[in-house]
Amino acid sequence: MNILPSGHHWIEELSAKHRPKIFLHELEYSSPVSYDNVAPVDRINAYINMIFYEDWANGGFDNASAVIGTGLYDDEFYYMDFSETSLQKQGPDKEIYSRAKVVENIVFVQYWMFYPSSTRGTRNAKKEDLVHEGDWEMMQVAVKLDTTNKILTPEGATASQHYWGKTFLWDKVEKANKQNPVIYIAGGSHATYFTKGEHRYKIIFKDYTHEPKEKAEEYILKPFEPVEVNQQKISWWLWHGHWGEFNRTWPPAFSGGPLGPKYRSTQDPGINIFDQPKIFYDTYYNQ
Repeated sequence: MNILPSGHHWIEELSAKHRPKIFLHELEYSSPVSYDNVAPVDRINAYINMIFYEDWANGGFDNASAVIGTGLYDDEFYYMDFSETSLQKQGPDKEIYSRAKVVENIVFVQYWMFYPSSTRGTRNAKKEDLVHEGDWEMMQVAVKLDTTNKILTPEGATASQHYWGKTFLWDKVEKANKQNPVIYIAGGSHATYFTKGEHRYKIIFKDYTHEPKEKAEEYILKPFEPVEVNQQKISWWLWHGHWGEFNRTWPPAFSGGPLGPKYRSTQDPGINIFDQPKIFYDTYYNQ
């Protein structure tokens, strides 16, 4: 297995060629945004050994990179608590992050999307509409290579929904310009689907996507690359904390912002999407 660095021009060209065309449900108030400019981080919360430390780190940070750059909170029991502005529809900083990984004779081109919060499906969201802060969703295209590493036609594509996914063969995927997968973002949950309509998950829950009423979202496509913080290069996607505040709900249940791309997994059967794109692809084939 090999991770192909973004410096390989053909990888960048492949990522650009198959970049998704995105349509939001009318009740999905936020586009995928820059992970670093969504909002200031008011503080870092912690949940350690069944004890919640609400004011673990006060004073605030300018952005997510500033948190990660400290090197102090790189563990899954830390949670970024974004400022209240994370509930507002974001401005021009719309970004999607691409990477590629080769498994056997397939290049998996992944597109990762960060959303500032998950709500109960309403525009002009308020605090009481918040399900949790932060969310990472993704889709990937599987492209077969021949023995000379010549790029061939894509074989299929997989989209993530909550902690599951769906894989379609390439000829079943709706496409723009014959090469850009069309994805529909569900209202409120921003789960990612290849089709419009009602989508059931875990039997009793539903997501909704619909015929787009507005033009596709415009965004900047960026490769996964380290950024400089305090004169040091950091690989932000390797951070092991949660991208959003810690929630305490009633009846007793604990939820909060998700782990980042490196640690994004499924609940069935616990697949790491970042490191195991082929298993993710195979497990949810034609689901």
